[in-house]
Amino acid sequence: MIKGKTKSGFKYEVDERIRTDWRLVKAIADSQSNDDGIKLKAISDMFSLVLGGNEELLMQHIASSNDGFVPMEQMNAEITEIIQSIPESKN
Repeated sequence: MIKGKTKSGFKYEVDERIRTDWRLVKAIADSQSNDDGIKLKAISDMFSLVLGGNEELLMQHIASSNDGFVPMEQMNAEITEIIQSIPESKN
């Protein structure tokens, strides 16, 4: 497990195997789609796959400093930071 804390102070724990999980790879690729529906679903899938049950905790963390709102840009920044903290597979 990879444990860390984002720049904003959110503490997370992620299974390092997620980086090579096909579902995450596909969600990352789909997040580049020109179709907004596909893109939104892919981004949502990325959050769920990487954070698991902690997705709600991240939203609460972000909302606590944004008058109860969860800006998409901040969610994207947080998930990007978390994914980038997972080391590359050595295979």
